[in-house]
Amino acid sequence: MYHYVRSEAPALPHFIYLHVDDFVRQIDLLLEEERPLSRAEFSNYFVTGEVPADGFVLTFDDGFREHFENVIPALLKRGLWGIFFVPTRILTTPKLLDVHRVHHLLGAFGGEFMMSQAKPLISDDMIMAGRRSEFSNRSYKNQIQSENVTAFKQLFNYFLVPQARSDILDQLMAKFFDEQDLHRDLYMTREMVSEARNAGMVIGSHGVAHEVMTTLSETDRETEYVESRDCL
Repeated sequence: MYHYVRSEAPALPHFIYLHVDDFVRQIDLLLEEERPLSRAEFSNYFVTGEVPADGFVLTFDDGFREHFENVIPALLKRGLWGIFFVPTRILTTPKLLDVHRVHHLLGAFGGEFMMSQAKPLISDDMIMAGRRSEFSNRSYKNQIQSENVTAFKQLFNYFLVPQARSDILDQLMAKFFDEQDLHRDLYMTREMVSEARNAGMVIGSHGVAHEVMTTLSETDRETEYVESRDCL
């Protein structure tokens, strides 16, 4: 279950990613030790309910351009396929998804600085009622990161009401990045998604905007599912 796979991130000294060379080594090790499921075996499960005895499936989240440029060529060279889960707003709106805005702000400046920039913009009425106690003990416990990085991610992914979250991230992104250029460099285009599918990859829904589904109402969750599938 992969996310960022790139060769370098010189402008983002705090950014967490997997180097493409390490990704290739991981895939080759997997092929030595385990068996990749064929697309036919994978698809057959949904028809028959018969679970294969062994094997692995590779998945890639978020519709990144680096998947098209770095991952897919490595898979095709080895006769592999993968599932690419695409949040469909990246195909319709020239702004980063909020989750990726958080990653890039932290990646460029670190948690302590970004908390200092965010706190003056936040008032108590922007915090979701009842969310702090519910999520503070559950999220990011398995990630190795600083206290400020954890606090910043919890704040924007769980505690802030959606409109306040987006408004504050709008302000922070405008202050530090050219977001249209960043969007162009970060995400696959519609043409790339189509080309990936034509090359044998599976394109799956990752919602519209990569929301944390447990923070959404039932109606909003349904919108994420239906609109993303319609777009794809």
